Formats: sequence, C-alpha cells, structure tokens
Amino acid sequence: MNDVEIEELLKLGLEEMIKKIAPWLSEGSGWLIDSVDNHYLNIVEYKPMKGKLYIKLPKELRNAMRGLINIKNYDNECFRWCHIRHLNPQQKNPQRIKKSDMTLINTLDYSGIEFPVNIKQYNKIEKQNSININVFGYEKEQPYSIYVTKEKFDNVMNLLLIADENGNKHYTLI
Repeated sequence: MNDVEIEELLKLGLEEMIKKIAPWLSEGSGWLIDSVDNHYLNIVEYKPMKGKLYIKLPKELRNAMRGLINIKNYDNECFRWCHIRHLNPQQKNPQRIKKSDMTLINTLDYSGIEFPVNIKQYNKIEKQNSININVFGYEKEQPYSIYVTKEKFDNVMNLLLIADENGNKHYTLI
C-alpha cells in the first residue's frame, strides 16, 4: 500500500467517524465535538491459512492411536492427498502416497482450486466433490475449529491443520 492509498483510507475513516457522530449530535445531546485529537489505526497484512508441504506432527500427536494420518507429500497438495487417503484408506503405511492413489486424482474435481488450499476454497471443494469438510487447528496442545461444514452430503472428511515453528502449515487426515 502506498502513501496516497493510506491517505485516502484515512480520509474515508474520518468521514465514517463523522457519519457515526452526526446522528448522536442530532438527537439533542447538546454536546459539540470540537476536535478529534487522536485516533489509532492498526494495519495488518492478511495471510489466509494454507496447508502445503509435509510437516511432522507435534510430539503429543505422533501416536498412531490418535487417529491422524500425516501424508508425506512433497508438493503443496496435502489437502488433496488427505482427500484421496480418505477415499482410499490403507492399512499399511497410510502416510505414504501409493500408485493406487495416483489413479484417484482424476476422479476428484479440483478445477478452479489453487494450491495450497485456503479456507475460502473449502466450500467449493465440498460442492464439486459432494463431501462435507471440517477443518480443525491445533495450538498449545488444544484443538479448535477453523471450518465446520454447512453442507449436507453423506461423506464427511475431517482434517487437522498443523503449523511448524516457521509458520508453515500442513493438512493431516483425522
């Protein structure tokens, strides 16, 4: 964002404040606003959560009894690999991508989906593939929901989105 854009946004913010103050003054409070001496503007860069390359699970989640399958992918498509493993469960080494998984890629509709997948694309994937998707996060040894489906398909896939110390994120199948 450049200086001109910031200045325009500040002017818009001032106009918005005036619009909110005007009705209050018109209700007959008798008060007058002489000046706004200070205000605080907080600007942050929006980075939607996206899962991509393989990340080791946190120590406390590595036990196979936890029911997590952490696919060892080396591309940005861990979401799709989880979807494939969901449809093609494996008893032996479920974390590995198998030849049989490669044939399932063409049966899924990921047209118009950018990898790594972010939250804005979940519903589109659900509708294109007739599947309910729930995504959970995990931080400080506590799970929390990121996305809970509103669709009503028979098939349900639950995912855990984990992050490493560098901020990289990765989907694992629950």
